[in-house]
Amino acid sequence: MKTKAHPSSSVLGLALVSLFLFAGNAAKACPLCHFNILLSEAGGNTPTRTATQDGNFTAGSTWGSFTTAPSASDVLLIPAGRTVTVNGTTPVAKTIVVRGVLRFPIVSTAKLTVEHLLIDAGGKLSIGDYGAAGTTGGPINAGIKSTVTIKGAVAGSTVSDTQRMGRGIIAAPGAIIRMNSAGARDPFVTLNNSAGPNTPPENADKTQTQPTSTVPANWHAGDDVVIAATYFTREWIPALPAYGDVRLANEVRSISAIPTTTSITLNSKLSFAHVRAKAIAAIKVHAANLTRDIVIESGDTTSSATRGHVMLMTNDVKITGVAFNQLGRSVKGYIISDPTLPAAGTPGNVNYNNGDGNLDGVINASDGPLSNSRGRYALHFHEAGTGAATPALVSKCVVRDTPGWGFVNHDSSVNFADNVCFDFDGAGFICEDGGETGSFTGNIAIGGIGNGEFANQRTIFGNRPRGDQGDMGFTGEGFWFQSPDVSVTGNVAAGCKGSGFFFWCGGRFDPSTGHFTGKPLNQLPSTSLKPRGWDYDGNGTADAAVITDLPVRQFDNNTAYGCFTGLRFRFVNHGSTAIFEEIRQAQFVSAAKPNGLADELVRSADDSGAAWPPSAATRNAFTVSNSTFWNNMNGIHGTYLGKANFSNINIVANAPALTAKPATLVLADDKERGGVGLGFFFNNSGCSLSNVTVENYITGLWFFSNTADGQSPNFARNPDGSFVGLTLLPAQTPETRNEYNYPTSLGNAPDAKGYDYLYQTFSTNNLPDF
Repeated sequence: MKTKAHPSSSVLGLALVSLFLFAGNAAKACPLCHFNILLSEAGGNTPTRTATQDGNFTAGSTWGSFTTAPSASDVLLIPAGRTVTVNGTTPVAKTIVVRGVLRFPIVSTAKLTVEHLLIDAGGKLSIGDYGAAGTTGGPINAGIKSTVTIKGAVAGSTVSDTQRMGRGIIAAPGAIIRMNSAGARDPFVTLNNSAGPNTPPENADKTQTQPTSTVPANWHAGDDVVIAATYFTREWIPALPAYGDVRLANEVRSISAIPTTTSITLNSKLSFAHVRAKAIAAIKVHAANLTRDIVIESGDTTSSATRGHVMLMTNDVKITGVAFNQLGRSVKGYIISDPTLPAAGTPGNVNYNNGDGNLDGVINASDGPLSNSRGRYALHFHEAGTGAATPALVSKCVVRDTPGWGFVNHDSSVNFADNVCFDFDGAGFICEDGGETGSFTGNIAIGGIGNGEFANQRTIFGNRPRGDQGDMGFTGEGFWFQSPDVSVTGNVAAGCKGSGFFFWCGGRFDPSTGHFTGKPLNQLPSTSLKPRGWDYDGNGTADAAVITDLPVRQFDNNTAYGCFTGLRFRFVNHGSTAIFEEIRQAQFVSAAKPNGLADELVRSADDSGAAWPPSAATRNAFTVSNSTFWNNMNGIHGTYLGKANFSNINIVANAPALTAKPATLVLADDKERGGVGLGFFFNNSGCSLSNVTVENYITGLWFFSNTADGQSPNFARNPDGSFVGLTLLPAQTPETRNEYNYPTSLGNAPDAKGYDYLYQTFSTNNLPDF
């Protein structure tokens, strides 16, 4: 479980010298500045020991004239040209600055305990490399355990860490990171049947042995696995407390034996049913392996404030077969509360956003925790650059138990392949700003918990304080993309309180600059595009594209099940001029800008000086293809979505019926069904359907019918009025809406059945935003 306690208010006065350099702010951030400040504050400029020769970590002679191993209070420097090898399990230090090489042995177990591990430009961290197996430049041998434990804060460390950036592995621009295990485990396996007790529609194996498609490479007895929850039930509704939070029935077991090449035996039986919606090949239950031989972990998890994190400001990274366990200090259960300075020359406390939307420094009983800085995630690529010729690689890794985000690409170029993220609060796999490049291939996200708002608001867009801070992705999404310029193929999201996949491509508001992020014009996914441009960094030049004008690079062969919504789009490939007003409402700009919001965000003329109305943007179509969304409360939803072609899509639901429900929630046709299969609320245009099947949803297709203002998705119709390329099972008439309608018989929920009839907690002044 993630502990969410935070330091006391006594830390408020400690950030007065921190200026405004907080990792995570987008437009004018300086990663090297962040690193150098931490380097100084962690003692790296005044080391207590410096490596004078290559050697073992614990040998005193490695560090000059010393006769003893370094202690927990030592600040160590490994200069350029020197290599130090971590030997045994006793190496310890307060701070290690690497400008040469810090390596782990490939044939013996080793463990390092450290508070700050700082890899400077040109320095290299090698926990297994990518050369020939069995050589010093090769991977860690299979079965060899290598561990880095990030110890909790020691006395006085908070005072010296004005950015709250320490305690972790921090790599500067130009650093080199290599972690590679020869025994890297494949990420997941599919079960042949439904699993657990009483699991229709098949006669599942109710013993501890589960039939599988195969046993993946390097799985072993003793490994931990998680079996994904397979349905989003109504138990999460506050009106049904007796059912508890059974919906997140993601179950962790260990493997006690692997009796055949097509089965695994668990150490105990499953407690919950893991039910396939339908016995077809595209619908499978997944078991993901959580064990790795290389481990980066927090040494103290009693508070989120004592956890470590990994921040890499470089794309020169290759990581394979690593578990990042119980890392991350940015708690997505609470609003970000970056400290800021008082006005120049005036005394006073550091101002915090205390959860009430005001940077007032006033601590109220209802405020969230203090010092909840952004950017302290389990595995975080921070502003390493999006134009890298060779993207960073992260493969066959695990993030487990984090209070914030898991695998994060922030303004960097990263290929994430075959990774597992389990038990996370905010989101599992993330593109943070909007300009990120790279790919997400074969990953699985299980157990997005969220901050508890989804039952009430269901979307982030009614949360004004979050928008003020550019604090997004906090409701338990499996994959959260603010950049459309990534390839997303072969991934799985399961058992999440949020959406399985969410593209929210409006850019990210940066409270430190008052600007939204943009996509560099010289990195557009296609030269045929003519998007609008804006001056997002305030340099007087429209050097960035409006992200909402860009298509998703690739979305193919993905699966989501057991989530609130399988796939959502908002502000994606849409050329509307009204979109910026919508973004403004979603991410509120507190102070009025001199030229007005539209003039600030969108340039008003093209390169020749001729007027360029925003609606003149040229956009390319994109395809959502070969994907399956099953047993989600809702299938696919789009708002502010343009030129999206949905091809070969299955949306299937078979949620177990409850025996008792409040009378006001019962509809005649709600048994064994999901909510809305395809939903398009407003401002969708140019979309098409090809071989799309929606099965067993209360409302198969729901959309705005008013075409005069372009709000309909404009799907093509057959002569009989049915939609081209769409099959609804059972046959039904699509539901349309021209306006909100809140019948009192359903509380304050809109009457689009499926989205809303189960929820009764809305207030009339906080209408839901789809």
